Amino acid sequence: MDKEILTALEDSEFAEKILDCISPEEVQGYFEEIGINITEEDVNKILCSVYGIEEEAAFTSDYDLALVAGGKTGDATNNNSNIDQNIATNAYRLLHQWKLVPGTKEDGYIDSSKLKIWYENMKDICEKIDRLEVGLSCFGKVLFHSPKDKSGFWIDKTVAGIINDNETIREGYKTEAFNSVGVVNWDENGTAYNKKRDEYKDRAEETELAGYYNFATALREIAHNFEFHAEHMKDTYRDF
Repeated sequence: MDKEILTALEDSEFAEKILDCISPEEVQGYFEEIGINITEEDVNKILCSVYGIEEEAAFTSDYDLALVAGGKTGDATNNNSNIDQNIATNAYRLLHQWKLVPGTKEDGYIDSSKLKIWYENMKDICEKIDRLEVGLSCFGKVLFHSPKDKSGFWIDKTVAGIINDNETIREGYKTEAFNSVGVVNWDENGTAYNKKRDEYKDRAEETELAGYYNFATALREIAHNFEFHAEHMKDTYRDF
């Protein structure tokens, strides 16, 4: 992160404001108030910083434990008396804002060894607090935002391997793939959804050729889902 962003976060009062934010837009708004313009990537790094998420997954703070402790607000407090409700609530918000893949370097690519270490540590911690499934699902949603691989492959290959080897992570990835679309333009051909269908079909073919067969199957399922919604859009449009 830029030095001016880090300097701003050193102010404990300002950092507390960021912890209370409920959206990336609110984070950006606070920085704009002090004359600092930040990007979406900056927001992700800032959120990871203030919640104490390290690249090596050295979960040492209450925020880290709350992050992986539950699938809904309050689960963390029910399972660990050392985590208060505010921490659990803020951690839950982070689960829905976090897009920066652990191990991401300043150049935008992923350090494979750091990601693997983070992943193994995360699994160990989640197992100890009986939250492995929800932790893997959330991790799958984060991996959806992976950058491309240095080789030019459409997604980082270490990330592709992790997704390929774990069904729960694949389910999280599929959920984020559809939820990330947001609002689409409504038309008689289902154009927006058909475009996403074609995109994921192409990715599935490329992914299968690279040897990630389970991941390719998941990508085809995503494409099929978009095709279904395109057909539904066309049918609904004709009803008007």
